[in-house]
Amino acid sequence: MNRNEIESLSGKELVATYNRLTGEDVKRFANHATGVKRVLAAYKAQGEKPAAKPAPKPESKPAPETQPAAAPKPAAAAPAVETPAPAAGNKAPRPGSKRAELLEALRGPAGITIEQMIERFGWKKQDCADALRLLKVKNGAAVVRGEDGVLRA
Repeated sequence: MNRNEIESLSGKELVATYNRLTGEDVKRFANHATGVKRVLAAYKAQGEKPAAKPAPKPESKPAPETQPAAAPKPAAAAPAVETPAPAAGNKAPRPGSKRAELLEALRGPAGITIEQMIERFGWKKQDCADALRLLKVKNGAAVVRGEDGVLRA
C-alpha cells in the first residue's frame, strides 16, 4: 500500500491494518490522521515499504448479442404509476385536502390525466407520481392508467 491508499482507508480498515502489522489489539484511533501516521510507522518499523497495489486484471466482456433494437419510448411519457402495496389500516384522506380532491377526480367517470393534474394542482410530473403513490400506500386507492392515458381509481 502506498500513502495515498492508506489515507483512503476508513477508520476500521486503518485499525485492522495496524493490528495486523503490529500484533496489538487497538480498538480505534483518536482521529484519521493519527491512524494514518501509526500505520505508516508500523510499516516503517517492520522494514516493509508499503507495497503497491497490484493492477486489477482486465475482465473480458462477452461479445454483445445481436438483437433487434427495441422500439423507442414516447418522448412525453407520463410518470409510472406502479407503486408499492398499500399499507395496512388505510383510511380516507383528510377532507378538503389536495389528496382528497385528487381521489375524487380519479373516482369520477372521466378520470384525470397527468396534464390535468399539473394544471389543476400546480404540481410537476414527479409531484403527480408521488401523489398517486401516496394515494395507494396511505389510502389504499389502486390507480390504473387506461389505454387513453386517463387515470382512474
